Amino acid sequence: MLQDDITIFAYQDFRYGPLIFLNADRIEPGSCHGEREVMSDIVWTKHNPGEILPPPPLALGKDKAQVLMDCLWNCGIRPSENTALPAISIEATQKHLADMRALVSHAWKITLP
Repeated sequence: MLQDDITIFAYQDFRYGPLIFLNADRIEPGSCHGEREVMSDIVWTKHNPGEILPPPPLALGKDKAQVLMDCLWNCGIRPSENTALPAISIEATQKHLADMRALVSHAWKITLP
């Protein structure tokens, strides 16, 4: 189900242990008063090799996937060490090094090449 009108969120409820809960809801189609529907079940179906796969229960556009990633981040979930985007890491490192050079140059009153 690919829809732009769904709201996806993740949260922790430690009463149930260290679990992260995912929910999705949307305004009920054709609703005049903003009634909401909540996604409640994912059903397992038998699949034999060679058969065409059924559509996935949920497909997210980049904007909704980003919201989900942000929610998971807020729950303490981080990318595995080897999966972080190198461009972001390199850019942050370069900015940090430039800041350190400026501090050293100012503190020691020298001009660095």
